[in-house]
Amino acid sequence: MIRTEFMMITISMLCLEILMALAPEKINTAVIADETNTVETLWRECELTWDEVPVDGYFVNAYQRHYNHCWEDYAAYIVVDYASSAGLEKEQWELKQIYHFRDDIYQVYTESDRKNELYMLFDTSDAEPDYIVAADIRKNGEEEAGLWNDEYSYSSMLEWYSYEKWFDGEADMEERINMDMIGDLYGSAYGNHSYYAIFDYLDRSGEAKDILWEIDENASYVGRNGEIACMTCIVGTGKVSLFLDIWNKRYAVLK
Repeated sequence: MIRTEFMMITISMLCLEILMALAPEKINTAVIADETNTVETLWRECELTWDEVPVDGYFVNAYQRHYNHCWEDYAAYIVVDYASSAGLEKEQWELKQIYHFRDDIYQVYTESDRKNELYMLFDTSDAEPDYIVAADIRKNGEEEAGLWNDEYSYSSMLEWYSYEKWFDGEADMEERINMDMIGDLYGSAYGNHSYYAIFDYLDRSGEAKDILWEIDENASYVGRNGEIACMTCIVGTGKVSLFLDIWNKRYAVLK
């Protein structure tokens, strides 16, 4: 108990200086545009007790990627909070990537010793981070969306839309969109699927198709099974996370 309290104080001390510099207004919704409406996905609050707060060096590869210790501690905090409510509390987690999305929001990707994966976002504007689970990928077929003939499956807090009709040529694309894939770090399939997902997003939302979309390969990530990917897109002066489900030809756009 004494160690746990000390860790809470340590995390708070590490983060205090950074938190004081952050903008006072907290972004509390993730917006997914639809042709007829806008759906707001509320952030989930961490509910850990002091006894449940992860100790220093929670990840099996703790601090080996040399991220800011404060952000890595936040990532551990949300993984423990979610895992404890999702039946994943006995798994050991490896930190794969952390990316700065925008403002006080970061994206984190982790993989467990049982080959499960978590795609998450966390908001650092409070001492206790809120988070969104973009994809909870399990090595089973029991979740809401199947992958690899249900060898894997996943659940998500986000709303997903299909781009299958465009990809399979079942619907005519009367105009092209302006998209620039930066580099060729990932296989061409990801750029190809991204193109049709972005087209559907613009067609569904009614937004202009002549705005340049750039996919930043250095802020994008493809999961271990290759069927779920996050392509970070630069759109004008903004940034969008495009989550792709390659297997089911569907996507979620997080703005």
